Amino acid sequence: MEGSVEILERGEGELLGWMDPDEFREWVLKNKPREMVDKTMDIKEAVKKFVRDGDYIAFGGFGHVRVSMAAIYEIIRQRKRNLIMAGKTAVHDVDILVAAGCVSKVEVAYCFGHELRGLSPASRRMVEEGKVKVVSEWSNWGFQLRFAAAAQGIPWIPTRVMLGTDTMRKSSGMVIKCPYTGKPIALIPACFPDVAFIHVHRCDIYGNAQIDGILIEDFELARAARD
Repeated sequence: MEGSVEILERGEGELLGWMDPDEFREWVLKNKPREMVDKTMDIKEAVKKFVRDGDYIAFGGFGHVRVSMAAIYEIIRQRKRNLIMAGKTAVHDVDILVAAGCVSKVEVAYCFGHELRGLSPASRRMVEEGKVKVVSEWSNWGFQLRFAAAAQGIPWIPTRVMLGTDTMRKSSGMVIKCPYTGKPIALIPACFPDVAFIHVHRCDIYGNAQIDGILIEDFELARAARD
């Protein structure tokens, strides 16, 4: 029917990290300085200032490559609790934070293990004991699209990824009848993390950064996260 959308399937996962992109834009306009100010600070100050209990956090890098371990250890030292973790390509970061009792919920694409060492005993134990909850599941590309949507200031991205899979069923996305083709199309909701930690190879005092090699989701995270 013209002007309406037919929803064919809703994912069972909990929708986290989503907000109206216009509300996010308004928050940025009110809270992000436009002046060229020195943003340098040590990691202790950064974690204390930006990470609050219950925040949705994400880390740049890929698996064990270019992950901000200094930030992870400082989060543990400051005893942050009930964090929600974006487990897109998470290995050391999520394992250590889960084992330390800092994380209560995880959205999972690639998480809780590594090809060389297998499944993380600490993460498995915490999930089986109910101390950490896997709230939704995504493919790696599906999770990437969540950050991409947020970076573009749109509420969702249409795609065919995950269609016809249990991954879609366990996600917080949905499948609709495409108004153009009449065929199923997946809608992947944007994800706006409260805080993103991105380890870079070099930067200036204003926060302009350069990364050597592969980016993965760093570019999108820098634009999608509140802090």
